[in-house]
Amino acid sequence: MVTLLAVLALDLGGCALLRRGGAPEPSFDVDKDLEELAKEFSPADSIKTFYAGNQSVAARNRFVTARLTMMNIRYIQFVRATTAERQLIDSAADMLTLGLSLAGASVSAAGTKTLLAALAAGVTGSKQILDKNYYYEKTIPALVAQMNAERKKALVPIIAGIRTLTLAEYPFEQAVTDLHAYYQAGTFFGALEAIVADAGAKERKQDDIIAMLTPLTRENVATKQSLTRAIGALGPGDLEKIQTAVAALDPRLTPAPTFDAAREQLQALVRAARKPEQIAEVLNAFKTAGINVPTQ
Repeated sequence: MVTLLAVLALDLGGCALLRRGGAPEPSFDVDKDLEELAKEFSPADSIKTFYAGNQSVAARNRFVTARLTMMNIRYIQFVRATTAERQLIDSAADMLTLGLSLAGASVSAAGTKTLLAALAAGVTGSKQILDKNYYYEKTIPALVAQMNAERKKALVPIIAGIRTLTLAEYPFEQAVTDLHAYYQAGTFFGALEAIVADAGAKERKQDDIIAMLTPLTRENVATKQSLTRAIGALGPGDLEKIQTAVAALDPRLTPAPTFDAAREQLQALVRAARKPEQIAEVLNAFKTAGINVPTQ
């Protein structure tokens, strides 16, 4: 993670393209096509236009597919400029092709449909092989791979919404929110957030395994189970008790202000107790805070 952040902190301008090679010049101009698409989709891409006109499923879908198309083309331009990994560019191109197919189904102008079809068919011809600084080259593909995965995850509710749900079931406001999430998934910071969250989940899983393998008596194990049951029996009205126990067990930790977050803090402290003396300390903290621990 430190390496990723350090690389991102570098002046990306220092990683300018050294040369273009490994592929012929594309048979079409993506930037020019983007301008043509903008002429067709700009009115449909306006939130103001939706609210001022006919607020229908068709209008919602036209807005969504317009934004998806623009986001996907911008994204593939971004990927082409930051990585030489063909597999990653292929993945981004697949997303663009899917978006173009959705958009093609929602527009009426024959010329626009022809342009979309040409882009969908020819986008792979625009791929470039680029030389990069060594560390930049090794780090960026990992981030782009994560971005591709997160974008696919964020695309699921959008496709489900515009293909199967009514305007009441998938309101315009939710579509806008989902589009923002889709955009965020295609950023370095979005990828880093996902990596951090995934690493945290993996660490907690390994902590649980380590806790299971740590030699404890049956009584110790039973006590931890009782502590977990005690946490499960707590409600929002017990927030102060939870915060008191958290503060007692780890003075460096600021107790969370909400019930769910504070309860998760306390559960994490229970999981972290892997020695008999640590389990006893947690039990005492529960009792001092007034949290009832069921008998074994």
